[in-house]
Amino acid sequence: MSWSDSNYSLSTIGFVKKVQGPFNESSFLEIIPPYAEGLKGLDEFSHVIVVWWAGGDNNTQTNALTIRPPYMQGRKIGVFASRAPFRPNSIAITTCELLAVNQEEGFVQLRGIDAADGSRILDIKPYIPVCDRVKDVEVAEWIPEEWREWWKLEES
Repeated sequence: MSWSDSNYSLSTIGFVKKVQGPFNESSFLEIIPPYAEGLKGLDEFSHVIVVWWAGGDNNTQTNALTIRPPYMQGRKIGVFASRAPFRPNSIAITTCELLAVNQEEGFVQLRGIDAADGSRILDIKPYIPVCDRVKDVEVAEWIPEEWREWWKLEES
C-alpha cells in the first residue's frame, strides 16, 4: 500500500472511515494490520495529529499556487498561506480528539478530522502541548473572527 517515484516514497498506514456528517463527528482510522502494533500507548493521550493524503486515491498534484478560500470573499492568497487540500503535495494534517484505540483490531476512534471517507493515513502522532502549542500566535487579519475565538479563550 505505498506509492513512490524517484524523489520519495510514502506508505499508507490506514484509511479514514467516516461514520456520519461532514465534520466533528466520530470517525475511525482503520489501520492496516502490519502497522497496528504502532498504536501501543496511543490511548494514553487525549488528542492526536493525523497526517493524511488529501489528493484522493491517486498521486496527482496541482500547480495552482494561488487559491480563493471560501471564507475570503473572492480574495486570492498563496496556497502556502492556506490549509487548502489542493497543493503541490497533497499532505494534510488535522489535530483530533482521541476517543478510543483498539490495537488488536487496528482501529482508532476520533472526533474532528476533516478528511474525506477513504482518505489515506500517512502517520499518527500524539498531540503534546509542549511541542505542538505556540504562545503569542499571530494570524492574518483575514482569518474569520469566529475562528479567533478559539485562541482568545485560552489567553484569558
